[in-house]
Amino acid sequence: MAKPKPEAATLERVMVIVAHPDDAESWVGGTVAKLAREGATVSYVIVTNGDKGSADRSMSPEALARIRAEEQREAAVRRCRVGVQARGRAR
Repeated sequence: MAKPKPEAATLERVMVIVAHPDDAESWVGGTVAKLAREGATVSYVIVTNGDKGSADRSMSPEALARIRAEEQREAAVRRCRVGVQARGRAR
């Protein structure tokens, strides 16, 4: 006889802490989207602002950080359906 499956805990709040913009979507995007659909309040803590890592030598760090911030906002809202509120700048 199969054991009954335990009921999953309902999470009210979730905090996702990652080093770089877009890490959350790459690593746990599906889980974040599922939890948000189930009613959890999701907060992202992104430690860096994404101003490094472009192969485009003409790209300034400030411009790249702006692009990464917009990409993060769009990914969070569209893919994971969570709101985004910027709190400050990491250096």
